[in-house]
Amino acid sequence: LILEDPFQQIRPAVYVIDVDETQWIQIRLAENTSLSQAIAKIEDVFAGILPNVPFGFELTSQKYLTKFSSLSQVRNLSSTFALLAIIISCLGLLGLASYVVESRTKEIGIRKVLGAKVSELVLALSSQFGLMVLIACVIAIPASYLFINQWLESFAYRIDLQWWYFGTAALIAMVIAGITVSSKTIRAASMNPAESLKDE
Repeated sequence: LILEDPFQQIRPAVYVIDVDETQWIQIRLAENTSLSQAIAKIEDVFAGILPNVPFGFELTSQKYLTKFSSLSQVRNLSSTFALLAIIISCLGLLGLASYVVESRTKEIGIRKVLGAKVSELVLALSSQFGLMVLIACVIAIPASYLFINQWLESFAYRIDLQWWYFGTAALIAMVIAGITVSSKTIRAASMNPAESLKDE
């Protein structure tokens, strides 16, 4: 069965042991068994029965890893490109935050003079970035759901997509955006109003 297509359902099968034609023996090891010790014991038993036949073995787990190697490569590439996309997005968000803070420096100074708290200013500056990330999540979640669901259809045995997969991703995106923007907004909100208004 391990030689069949892993994307197809397992077909009914019957195993028949023909003692005169046996070339392969399937052995299932008990859990928490040392692989090296088990193979050494099996080799000793094999050598006692067939001393003139060379001993060889293959692991089912390795067979499956070989069959799914293309998916492993896709996973590794997806992880790498996702990380690059996050870094590039954070750089763009940081640049946009710098521009917004710079253009609203005098407004921040006036608000502070009128009694606005640092927390209120940070919230006012960060809210628009949070809204943009939220809009991006609203667009990305349905698209990613359709894409992933269609991809999973190629598997005979698959997981069901849960809402919290996408909710967690959206939450992580909001946190990353908040951390990226907070360095600029907190610094701008904490700035002395005299510095921002001295040119007026």
